[in-house]
Formats: sequence, structure tokens, C-alpha cells
Amino acid sequence: MMMPIVMRARRSSPLREERFDRDWEPPGRAVHRSYVVHAAAINHLKCSVLRACIFCVLVIAGAGSTRLRAETLTLPAVADTYISEHFLGPNGTEGTMVTGTQGFMAGMAMNRGLIKFDFSAIPAGARVTSASLQTLVVNSANGAGPNSFELHRVLRPWNEGQSTWTLRLAPDQNWGSPGAAEGTDYSSTISGLVTGSGLGSYTFSSTPEMVADVTAWITNSSSNQGWLVRTVDESISPSGRRFSSREGASGPKLILELEPPLRIDSAGISNGKAGKSYVIDRRARLDSGSWSRLTMVPPRSGDGPVTICDPDPVTAGSMFYRVQEW
Repeated sequence: MMMPIVMRARRSSPLREERFDRDWEPPGRAVHRSYVVHAAAINHLKCSVLRACIFCVLVIAGAGSTRLRAETLTLPAVADTYISEHFLGPNGTEGTMVTGTQGFMAGMAMNRGLIKFDFSAIPAGARVTSASLQTLVVNSANGAGPNSFELHRVLRPWNEGQSTWTLRLAPDQNWGSPGAAEGTDYSSTISGLVTGSGLGSYTFSSTPEMVADVTAWITNSSSNQGWLVRTVDESISPSGRRFSSREGASGPKLILELEPPLRIDSAGISNGKAGKSYVIDRRARLDSGSWSRLTMVPPRSGDGPVTICDPDPVTAGSMFYRVQEW
């Protein structure tokens, strides 16, 4: 007979149940009973408690960890600079980052910013739901009206202490064209946009493209080359701004909303029989892959619950636990 398995995830809304069937029983000379519990990493549920039970002689209970509520994480820039037709640079040690087109007296020179963040503090399996960039303008070109600035994902490495309008990396690796080439050095896709006038805070509100960029950088850190900042229309003069850099009064900050990975902190056997041993194995798929031994529960002199801790989070969608009477 197929034994139903019920997953329960408790949150602020009513109880949600998902049913699974026991459709696999391993061969084994010494194994008398085997049941499988499915613990799904449902990131979009802000669960406070998760329980998975097999209603039979053996019962497994998994308690959700404390890292299940959505979190806000603020990351400072770890590298920033600007590349300029006028300020030949490198400019990475300055307290401001010039972006936009300067006025007639500066030859209507163009300037572009480069910003990068470090995502190593984000736990594996966390889902980014929002990403916004906060910047501070501390100076504006005389006569500059409202101007729009855009973010583009950078595709090739740069260095705040080396990069200039022509040079990408010392000693001789240049941009695809002076100022960085669209499609070669940075993506043609606009990831974020902000329109501002005068001094003060300029915030690039979260977009699906910004979330996708950050998610890709978390997944593959070697692809993280940050964003290029430029004006939407570089023919408009003057449109220059001095943004505070990380060396300045208030550098760029990336505000992330995260849903941490769901994890099973512990598993327990209740209604276990005296004198019986139990083993608990785990794997990511029900129908394939090798089981890894989580622990073995030695024979006990009397009936009663036993709790087993699983130190590894469920980071890849699902985890299946096999309970066997040995």
C-alpha cells in the first residue's frame, strides 16, 4: 500500500499541505522498513515552522531554521572609479566619481563611472527579490538640468587603480573602444535608471534586470565585474555630476532584499521501538543519486523520541530523507 507523506508549512496564512507518496523501498538484507521524507526548499514561503511526517510506525519531524524570514542586506562598494576624456586618471582614489558630460569649457568631455560589490556574505541558496543602488551627488555642473543616468552590466575586468578612458587593465589591455565599448565591455541592456536634478540622493530603484545581474554574480562570482554608470544621452551638455565614491563621505550602497534558503535543522524519530536501531540517509532526488548517511541511531532500552541534527541546509530545491529500521 502506498504510504502518504504530508508536508506542512506554517506561516501567517492558513496551513498549506503538499502530499507525496512512498514509491520507493530499497532492497537490503537487514532492512525491515524504509520510508522517505521530502523536505522541499520553498523559498517563496516565509515559513516559521516546517514539519514533514510519515503517519506510520516511524515519524520524521523537521524544524525550519531561524533564517527563514526575508532579510535586508546593505553592501558598500568594494571598488569604484570613473573613466574620463578630461580627467585622464586613473581616478580610483578620488573621493568623488564624475559621471556625465561636462560643459563647453571642458570640451564637452564624457565621463563614465564603474562600481563593483562583493557578494561573498550572501548564504548559498538565498534568493534575491530586490536590488536597489543608492548614490549621493555632491556636486553638479553649472547649468545642468534634470538628467537621467543608467546602469549597464560590465562584461570584462577592470581595476579602480588602473582603468582610464582608454586602458582597461595595465599594462596594455585596452577597452574595446575608448570609454568602453557597448556589447564588448558592457551590456547594451539597461539594468537600472534614475533621473535627478541638483544635489542629494540618487537611487536606482530595483528592476528585474538589476535582480538578474546580482543573482548571476552570486551564482558565478567570476562574472562579477559590477556596473557601468553613464548618462542616457551623452550628447547633452552639461550633464555632469560628482557622485560620492567609497573613499568619499557616502559611497555607493547596494540594498538587497533576500529570502534565505529553507533548511532542515533537525529530524526526529518518535514511536521508535525499544531494542531497534535506525539509520537516516539523505539525497537531493527521490529516484536517483547516491544516499549519504546522515546518522545512525543505536538501540535504546525504552521507547521515546530521538532528535537528529542535519547541519547542511537545503539549498537546491529539495532534499529527501530515508529512514530505515535496521
